[in-house]
Amino acid sequence: ASSSSSQAQSAPSQWSQQATAASSSCQPQEASSSQHSVPIASQASSSSQAAASSSQNLAKAGSAATCASGVKSAGESGKRPPGWSQKASHNLALIDDVDPCILRISDSRASGAAAAARSTRGFRSGKHFWQVHVVMCSDWSYVGFVAEDWTAVNNPIGRGPQSWGVAANGVAYAGEQQVGNLKTYGSGSCIRFVVDMDAKVASVIVDGEEFPNTFGELPPTVFPAASNCRSPAEYRLSFTSEPQAGTASNENKK
Repeated sequence: ASSSSSQAQSAPSQWSQQATAASSSCQPQEASSSQHSVPIASQASSSSQAAASSSQNLAKAGSAATCASGVKSAGESGKRPPGWSQKASHNLALIDDVDPCILRISDSRASGAAAAARSTRGFRSGKHFWQVHVVMCSDWSYVGFVAEDWTAVNNPIGRGPQSWGVAANGVAYAGEQQVGNLKTYGSGSCIRFVVDMDAKVASVIVDGEEFPNTFGELPPTVFPAASNCRSPAEYRLSFTSEPQAGTASNENKK
């Protein structure tokens, strides 16, 4: 992926209206604003998490975080652990049978569209943290989050309604509009999200570099999400804190 502004400006701006005009329609371009997502969980150890999510500590927390999945096995928890949702995803987005935090997206060029998926766990109140390790970057990967009623699985995350995302060239999108320029990323990168669902803002940390309040005016609930553009992609999702009160969840559902 390229971070040049000339590439960003040359890319088409109406992905959501023409998902079938595949070739260049999901390449990044410019800026806008954000909101969206689903499920909710239980609250504990909020004071230390609140401190870690303050804007002064975001970069430090992001660089210290790892991108290991860090989830309990289904056997330990007695139910399927949180991860990517097979139900809320494109049919080319496949969740690993053993580790539901691993998402593999097949080449989608033949369909003339992207392929996207969201997680089984979402957030509606309090401060929450998650990260996505880009195991394999697509031609244009998109990582971010979506709202509860999101259904645009053929669109890159951020390039369709009810979604917010950061493209591999660093361009941030909110509901189809470009809202900023962050930092380029690729295979091996780690993108961390810090959401404050009470203030309705989300900060992003790309490979340890902090971008506070990248997205604002978030919807009532948000779910982590990711997509390719055309070529294959692979992502590993990690929830970097125990669920707090205000975590919505479809964790018993695939």
